[in-house]
Amino acid sequence: MLGSTRPRVAVRVAVLLSAGALGIAATGCGARPGNEPTTTVRVTDSTGASDAAADPTVSPGPAATRTAAPTPTKTPPARHEPQAARTPATVSGPLTVRNLPSATDVGRGFRAHAVPSNGEEGTVSNGSSVQERSPASVVDGLVPLGCPGVDEAGRIPAPAHALERSYRSADGRSAVALVLQYADDAGAAQLMSTLRRMLRHCTAPSAPVTAGAPRTVAAIATGTADTLVDTRHEIGAGADPTRWDETVVRSGSRVSLLVVQRATQDATAPAAGPRLRHQRAGLAR
Repeated sequence: MLGSTRPRVAVRVAVLLSAGALGIAATGCGARPGNEPTTTVRVTDSTGASDAAADPTVSPGPAATRTAAPTPTKTPPARHEPQAARTPATVSGPLTVRNLPSATDVGRGFRAHAVPSNGEEGTVSNGSSVQERSPASVVDGLVPLGCPGVDEAGRIPAPAHALERSYRSADGRSAVALVLQYADDAGAAQLMSTLRRMLRHCTAPSAPVTAGAPRTVAAIATGTADTLVDTRHEIGAGADPTRWDETVVRSGSRVSLLVVQRATQDATAPAAGPRLRHQRAGLAR
């Protein structure tokens, strides 16, 4: 997940995501079973010549002596200390906080929120609401959870740069924004089309889901080449009843994504127009 304040149904880090998204723990490595060193027995005659084959069935003559090389000590596996998790930057390539929505753009009562470090997930906080993200972890996190057939929709391309901002509302709701910079317009367009196809696999099943991990159900309100508006929630055993409203917009080689936790008392999603306008403005900066 993206952390305790980040929406599981909308963006996963791969902290699953992410070989620790911000840090990589290296494991010890050593010889594989079956490659242990062996002992070689050399048979030497009085002239100093040796039996290279070291055949144990060869008996030395009266003038020969058999000497055994000492059994070599097995070299212990090399130990690699885990690498310290890197403190994320507050910029990513050309992307800065100016490209992300402000707290007031997200909704009334929201404020910027610095996600704390999480030792279990291997993440380190930089003390800011804005942090650079690993492109690989972002891609993994965008794939909807548990939707049957989602792999058939294709693969989301990794951006060249990714920057994230977290928010928290006065009533405890969470929101996350991402801005992605691709090497070209085609990569950004591919993200939009692939994500839209993925969400089409996230339909409600005809029968209740009572076993297995929770899965995502998504309702697409708008799905065009450059704009995507949807709402997501989970179903199944242990499902989180929270609903998340997502707005995604592309401009050239950049994509802006905003996922906001809906207030419990709200039966419908708020109008997406204002959020989309703020996101477009951020992409143009």
